[in-house]
Amino acid sequence: MTRSSPPPSRAGRGRAALAASLAGLALTTVALVGVAGAPYKSGPVAHGILPRTASSRESIAEQKWRAAMVATTTSTTPPLAEPAVAAQSVTDTTLQTPEDVPDSGATRPIAVIGRILIPKIGLDAELRDQITQESIDLGPSHWPGTALPGGFGNMVIAGHRNSHTAPFHDTGNLTAGDAITLVDAAGRAFTYTVTEMFVVDPSAMWITEQTPGHTLTLFTCHPLGSSAQRLVIRATLS
Repeated sequence: MTRSSPPPSRAGRGRAALAASLAGLALTTVALVGVAGAPYKSGPVAHGILPRTASSRESIAEQKWRAAMVATTTSTTPPLAEPAVAAQSVTDTTLQTPEDVPDSGATRPIAVIGRILIPKIGLDAELRDQITQESIDLGPSHWPGTALPGGFGNMVIAGHRNSHTAPFHDTGNLTAGDAITLVDAAGRAFTYTVTEMFVVDPSAMWITEQTPGHTLTLFTCHPLGSSAQRLVIRATLS
């Protein structure tokens, strides 16, 4: 006759339960940490390489044009033309999906969807809705599929730093606490406050990541006169 083992004591059952809980916690921790050094992704991200926002050489005509733009910049915001892109509801909490980067020579319809104003660097410019090179050459350009002014998610805007109208030429002078105001297609103004600045490689598409909240990401080439890297400015809705 085989003698059965006595049931575990209350203390033994407690130790077994504790061991199982710790094992589960360890597995959960590994799942949350993921790959060391990889940025956390909580929403859609575009594919490709961050568009070029600088030229290796600025022509004399471009230098004169940029100087004229700076000299005539005022704090007055001209009225918007009839918007081709509808304003985004400020109560909509749906995260958008950024469009992938088009081919360098792609041509797409370009619409003016508002204005961008950065008082510290004297910028007051139209904001266009496209991420093609053609659009960026005309001025600051909103990345389609990212949040619109005041909208839920991460609004991404690209601009030249040392060529064409060079709207982002002085963005390197921004610091935490500086204001960036966006005016949408309906004429509503939204002010964001700069929180951080950093430099990334052109492959850092994670800056287009859509995250819960109301954030703004500006990017331009870095250093001045080069397209080797990208200077990124992050801000949050005030």
